[in-house]
Amino acid sequence: MGGEENAKVVTQDLIDKIAELAGRGYSKSAIGRELNLDQATVRKYSPKGKEEEFRLLTKRNQLRWDIGEMLSRIGDRKWETSELRKKGQLATESVKFLKDKVEKAETVDELDSISRFAT
Repeated sequence: MGGEENAKVVTQDLIDKIAELAGRGYSKSAIGRELNLDQATVRKYSPKGKEEEFRLLTKRNQLRWDIGEMLSRIGDRKWETSELRKKGQLATESVKFLKDKVEKAETVDELDSISRFAT
């Protein structure tokens, strides 16, 4: 009975806080520290898929930024010869192709594969 005195009551408000922190990318151990819960409780009430969804959104936004920067650099460049202009156009088309792939990616692994080409 002694352990029950220290047990924390899991309310809907606490479950919502776990979901919010998971959605913001907190690890289960970080959530436990923040809310003073053991990891088993955090695992039990953690929303499935929220962490992956957050990682996907974060990775997609980072790649969007990187691709935007690349397109900007290509667009700002002065192409001295027609051959260099053609290479610039090819580079632009390639980066736009990657941008399209980023938008269609459904997993972090897909985005990781794309990022190897984009960096």
